[in-house]
Amino acid sequence: MAGVEVQRVADGLWRWTAVPARGNEVASAYLELADAVVLVDPVLPAEGDPERERFWRALDRDVERLGRPVVVAETRAGAGADAAAAIGRYPGAGRWAPGAGPLPAGLEGLPLGGDGDPEVVLWVAGHRTLIVGRALEGRSGGGLVVAAQLDPAARATLLDLPVERVLTARGAPVLVGGGVALRAALSKV
Repeated sequence: MAGVEVQRVADGLWRWTAVPARGNEVASAYLELADAVVLVDPVLPAEGDPERERFWRALDRDVERLGRPVVVAETRAGAGADAAAAIGRYPGAGRWAPGAGPLPAGLEGLPLGGDGDPEVVLWVAGHRTLIVGRALEGRSGGGLVVAAQLDPAARATLLDLPVERVLTARGAPVLVGGGVALRAALSKV
């Protein structure tokens, strides 16, 4: 499957899926905050795919309309070439990765602990939405599966959030009943 599929989740919150040059379909998020336009783990169609240019044109219109700086937020450090392309496209754009300073207001990075690369989930309190990289995967029918090690403190933090939605990088997002799906997934680990 080539191209980009875009889904409006809420006012100022969008999710898109793309198939990178090598790999399987991955989802990213677009978020309009008071002081920034945030792209979370951006993945674009491969160079040469006409959908790539269509995506850039649509994003250019939104960035111009809002007049806010672009911030690329990564749930894990080293998101890749598409993040670098987005930063290079917009003058003054910034990059945020776990442990790299403050996020724009309205977005919070919650560390997951565990072994390996530091990873976070991003909490958008205004939308009651978790944006997740590799830590959780969506399942058809609204379920979630834990796909990374979480330390007990991270697990407790996630369970305390009033989650309505979970936007996953892999698999189906949970757009209704996110808290129930999250609790069910975390109870199995």
